[in-house]
Amino acid sequence: MADKNGETFFTRAGPTRAALALCKSLPPAPAEALIRVITRVLVTVKPDNYRGASDNLHHMLPDGTSEREHQRTLYRLFYHAAKSYYYLFHNLAYSNDPRTFRPSVLMTDDVRRFVVEAVKTGRGLFIAGSHTSNFDLAGIAMTQYLPKPVQVLS
Repeated sequence: MADKNGETFFTRAGPTRAALALCKSLPPAPAEALIRVITRVLVTVKPDNYRGASDNLHHMLPDGTSEREHQRTLYRLFYHAAKSYYYLFHNLAYSNDPRTFRPSVLMTDDVRRFVVEAVKTGRGLFIAGSHTSNFDLAGIAMTQYLPKPVQVLS
């Protein structure tokens, strides 16, 4: 719900600053528990971004998807979005240097070998992925593994 200035909870600077301060100092295990609580609150309160995500999912999920599976998918969407923001803010506590970034998801050796071999062809490499919350995190994480610079398009 918007306030008198048309801002919602998610467009105000205060919550973002509070999240940044908390995520910088909170270790991953307690953060995981907090993320689950925050996600449960979001899917219970159903703010505007929840309704938008729910409407979008009706177009993304296969016909005949049960309401239970729809709600489960929404929970996972908000859970992973919150988790990716936690890792973004948590990593910012240490450095703005991408070389010190500690990705939450590690590239497997098989994928790393595939990428290195593809880059060796000299033709470049195009990696496509969904934009579910933080493609910028993926780009920063990829710089840890790739032998070439990364460009992100959205």
